[in-house]
Amino acid sequence: AAQRLLAQINSIRKPRDIAKVVAALHAAGVPVLFGFDVLRDPDNGQPRATFYPGGIGLPDPVYYSSTAPEPQLIARLYAVYLRAMLEFSGVTEATIAQQADWAYATEKSLAAAMGPQTRVSATVIEANKAYPALFLSDFMQAQGAAPEVVAIHQSEFFAALDRMMVKPAIPQWQAYLRAQVARSLVATTAKDPRQPYTAALGGASGSGATVPAAK
Repeated sequence: AAQRLLAQINSIRKPRDIAKVVAALHAAGVPVLFGFDVLRDPDNGQPRATFYPGGIGLPDPVYYSSTAPEPQLIARLYAVYLRAMLEFSGVTEATIAQQADWAYATEKSLAAAMGPQTRVSATVIEANKAYPALFLSDFMQAQGAAPEVVAIHQSEFFAALDRMMVKPAIPQWQAYLRAQVARSLVATTAKDPRQPYTAALGGASGSGATVPAAK
């Protein structure tokens, strides 16, 4: 299954291909860029889709921008982990440093787009008009969902993501998506490459639990 997903990533040639691959990854159980679920509306029993920010590997977006020593250390260790994930996905030694930088830079851009917790409701038509480059109708169809109303958490995040997709740097997005696929399979590796940075996270919290960088 992973090889099929990686082949789809390698076949990306134009912006709309990214949206198609994102939908395929979600359908395969690899959520990237954002979270998505469908629940019954308690008021009318109709399905309501919810989109919310996602796509980053560190537990808090602050890690990507903090100047404090501990968060910076954790971010550096995480960047090393992303490189290991890309190596696991089959990226060659000649390009792995560049691809790791691209994957991390993409996550950093996603983290920077995250903001206060807000929530808006919209019809599917309104959502398509607000975020045309995300092809949300096609995405939901690929998930087998056909709601009439969607809830968007942090609409500014999705507006920023939509802008990123207008003229995307395709090799950079491919690197990010490869790392995400590999990350979903990390439990199958003989030696867990997450250990150094997860250990640093535990040290930062003093209890082994992940905590927001601000703490």
